[in-house]
Amino acid sequence: MSGKSPAKFSKTLGIDVGGTNTDIVIFDSSTGKFSHVKSMSTRDFVKNPSVIGELAHKYCADAIGLGIAAWFSKGEIIHSPHLPVEELRFDFSLPLFMDNDANCFAIYSHSIFPFDNILAVTIGTGIGCGLIINGKLYRGRGLACEIGHWVVGREGVECKCGGLDHLECYFSGWGIRRIYGVDAKTLAKTQDLHKIPEFDILCMALSNAVKILDPDAVVIGGRIGGELREDLLKARIMVNLKRGFNPIIKVLKDPLAAAKGASLLPFKG
Repeated sequence: MSGKSPAKFSKTLGIDVGGTNTDIVIFDSSTGKFSHVKSMSTRDFVKNPSVIGELAHKYCADAIGLGIAAWFSKGEIIHSPHLPVEELRFDFSLPLFMDNDANCFAIYSHSIFPFDNILAVTIGTGIGCGLIINGKLYRGRGLACEIGHWVVGREGVECKCGGLDHLECYFSGWGIRRIYGVDAKTLAKTQDLHKIPEFDILCMALSNAVKILDPDAVVIGGRIGGELREDLLKARIMVNLKRGFNPIIKVLKDPLAAAKGASLLPFKG
């Protein structure tokens, strides 16, 4: 972190370190534009995290925002179901701002869909969730709204985090591969993802979250979530909701959304 005022950052590098892919963008605050810099496998990134410093220098960034698929508590990484976080070491001369990647997705979602209250869910290798409440990111003590690790079954399926029957076990990249033996992209070529039973499990969990939070909007994204249809999500979510609940459902079809949100972290202080 740095004492430099966030308002004075001109170019920020945003990195989204997901369970499978790592995406990097540069944000120019003078134009408000994002540019895609690089995408690579997270496995390769873990082997060479110094690429961040190299790209920051190349693109004249004066701050770095890092979104990572890990659990944070009081600003510190405490665990990641999908990443070897103990192998990650970051040592940069520039100010570094880190947060959960789903929180970064929520930040960017709010910049695109400026609702006061948003439930933002990203579905890729796993399932992450960020909350915008009264126009601001809500973290709790750091672990708020881990919807991907809600218990949704009683089959005894072990989650990557060590728990049982979590939502991720059913409708996530690794969950779909576990059940169908292929990745979601391959499965989608032969089956409609909206018609598999696990889609209903996802929508029931989203309905339950809506009942708790009563958000203005639910925004879905990620490399899997971004391929879902708004109308079918809306229909299945509404089936489980009582009268009075009527959130707007949006699908953010931008696989770089979390990286873009990460690039905005330095401006959030």
